[in-house]
Amino acid sequence: AVGGDGSLHFASYYGGDAKLDDFNLTNSGTPGSFLAMAGGPRGLPEVTIPDELQIVPGETFSLELTATLPNGPPPYFFATSIPDWVVLEDRGAGNALLSGTVPPLAIGDFPTIIRVTDLEGGMVEGKLLLKTGLLEHYEIQIDAVPAIGGIIEGAGIYEQGNVIFIAAMPAEGYRFVKWEGGGPADPDLPHTTVIVDASRVLTAIFELDPDTGATTSVLEAEDLGNSWHRSPWFGYFHQSTDRWIYHLNFGWIYSVALGDDLLGRRRSVVREDNGFWFWHEELSWVWTTADLYPYLYQVHPSGWLFYRKDSSNPALLYDFGNREWFAIAQPNHAIETVAMPAEGGEVVGGGSHKGGSDVYLVAKPDNGFIFVGWEGDAKGSENPLVLENLGGNMRIVARFKPIANGIQGIASVIEAATHLTADQKRTALIQIALTGNSSLVSIGSGNTTSSQGFSDNPLAKALGLTTTVTNSTVSDFEDDSAQLNHPYLPWKLGWSGEVAQGRTGTTFSIKAKEMDVVNGVDCLVVYATPTNGPWETRWLARDAKGTIWIIRETRGQRTVDVLQPFLPPLPEVGWKSWTDVSSIPDNYVVVSNLTSKVRLQTGEILENCLRLIVHSPEGTHVEYYAKGRGLVRTEKP
Repeated sequence: AVGGDGSLHFASYYGGDAKLDDFNLTNSGTPGSFLAMAGGPRGLPEVTIPDELQIVPGETFSLELTATLPNGPPPYFFATSIPDWVVLEDRGAGNALLSGTVPPLAIGDFPTIIRVTDLEGGMVEGKLLLKTGLLEHYEIQIDAVPAIGGIIEGAGIYEQGNVIFIAAMPAEGYRFVKWEGGGPADPDLPHTTVIVDASRVLTAIFELDPDTGATTSVLEAEDLGNSWHRSPWFGYFHQSTDRWIYHLNFGWIYSVALGDDLLGRRRSVVREDNGFWFWHEELSWVWTTADLYPYLYQVHPSGWLFYRKDSSNPALLYDFGNREWFAIAQPNHAIETVAMPAEGGEVVGGGSHKGGSDVYLVAKPDNGFIFVGWEGDAKGSENPLVLENLGGNMRIVARFKPIANGIQGIASVIEAATHLTADQKRTALIQIALTGNSSLVSIGSGNTTSSQGFSDNPLAKALGLTTTVTNSTVSDFEDDSAQLNHPYLPWKLGWSGEVAQGRTGTTFSIKAKEMDVVNGVDCLVVYATPTNGPWETRWLARDAKGTIWIIRETRGQRTVDVLQPFLPPLPEVGWKSWTDVSSIPDNYVVVSNLTSKVRLQTGEILENCLRLIVHSPEGTHVEYYAKGRGLVRTEKP
């Protein structure tokens, strides 16, 4: 046996006397045994053998190996386990050549064992894994913080082992600070290299350049102390940094003064060499001058605005192009949610929300309870509940009722439901009587469902009630299910479009690049450019009834099989992608409005858009679809 230090241990049985080298062993003529150890008198050889070597089928490869000893003859290389197409040649001077030609069909991992000895009892062993598979490819992502601080280069997908160059070029008014994330050869240099050995997310950190000058000069501002200033025409603001200021009416804005025109934001309609540019989260880039203010020129969507002076929390502006008033810089409002009784269930969606936004609350009853309705600052029994254009703090109670009294107690709750028609009430009552639950009301039946679990009750079918096929939904899909024929998703292979992202003036692109088969279903694969949003790729399909399904979705680094209805063939307000509200799944979609108005970055306003509430474990977001065009805007509520 070989010891950890390279020494040799061996044992033997002998018949009375024995000789080991020049050492005689005696045992008075009777049989016995001995244990001996031999070590390297000149120390162990020092050798570096890599853990693995990537080689290519059909090609020749070679690897130089070297070993050293403090003195005496050089160590010797030999292999105890190598493939028959590999040769290890000891060259007699403490080096060896491992080489061979890989057979074209040799695909896989081939372990080899290489030993180095001083021929005097000292030996070391190395294990080298020959990998003949294809080279790995890794993605290098690069972000800028802040996003407007500069331009970055070098992101992409590269072959393992490549050395790539990355660059961080500061925008005007910024300077480069450092790289964050493992990999850059020199994190302090804006131009450096990275060895591609794993997928990485790198961040270029920028900061404002304190030597770029002050905004106060163009605003003719008076210093009031404690970084507060007063402009005779632009109003009061707090100078946080040279670029970021807090305006008393507009909130946080990023300022660009003295005809700076950062990042080429100026358009041909504005030709003056003076003026004041600023960026606002809800307005994007805006330009004005002391003579024009309170008139503002907005870049995205392009057009002129009028600010109603001294309006704040929110600030009111008039859009001349669309002939309408709108509000910005809304304050935050608190939505307090209460479940009564506390053991009856829970309410999801409360907390702090920006004024003017839409809030979505979901009441989830626990086992043995039924959701009765909303009380406090909200009324009705619709679930989910949509609070549009939030204008203040609210306290909302979700009332739950035990179902211990049986069908009579449930019937009284259904009869009082404000969101159901008479026919729907009858349908809900029959569904609960037959199956214990209904998609029309929220009842805690104790059932466990998921996004792809649906009930199929033959008695309900006999009564003419709407049911959904169980997990055998694959049979509902036609051969052309990847071509989405739907009024709000008229998508097919090669389709592409631009989508507005919230109120920030930013856009991202989506494109249907390919078709794929997922779980036996023909899908249209829709890609989105990186948006820090909830999804990057979706696999969508249409069943024989015309319903659009989402079969799979990638969120960040995760790919999730969802298999849930996404859009009904004929959308209607209140449609939900689940059929058993007693166990609301982690992933779901709700049609909340068919008449939403969407304002695009181009200035175009789309009427009667479809508004979807899309929920996943990553949170809730809202998607807007226009007839004949598809997805046109997404936002976080």
